[in-house]
Amino acid sequence: MKSRLERVGGYEEHRGASFDRHILPRCRLLAEAIGHRMAYEAAENAGLSLDVLLLYERICLCEDLDPMPAPGPLAQANAPSRASESYNAVLAQIRSESASQSDIDDYVTAPITSDESWELFMNGLCAFRNPDEVPALPSKL
Repeated sequence: MKSRLERVGGYEEHRGASFDRHILPRCRLLAEAIGHRMAYEAAENAGLSLDVLLLYERICLCEDLDPMPAPGPLAQANAPSRASESYNAVLAQIRSESASQSDIDDYVTAPITSDESWELFMNGLCAFRNPDEVPALPSKL
């Protein structure tokens, strides 16, 4: 790795044009990859099922979860992708385990899962207004 960095001018000169051209474009992807790895390992240590971990892995690798079949004689409309199979397996697992809404809370943290949680979320948001703006009066129509 060190020799490769030296070839692009990044090891000795980290503010040079060569470093900017070769290394900086990869920084965001490297940071995301590190975050994905940390999340995966945390989920694995927490005991999530292998199906969930496999689905997360395929999402991180940007595999299409529901691909459109390619047109032409090579199209296999009835052959789902590996990622789609992972998604279906996890969805079936969630549905079989969740007899009530409280079981779904183990998998979903979004506030849109119920009207009550959405209302709490919306009421907790701050509203920012221009202090010089005159409030509009409600219409009497």
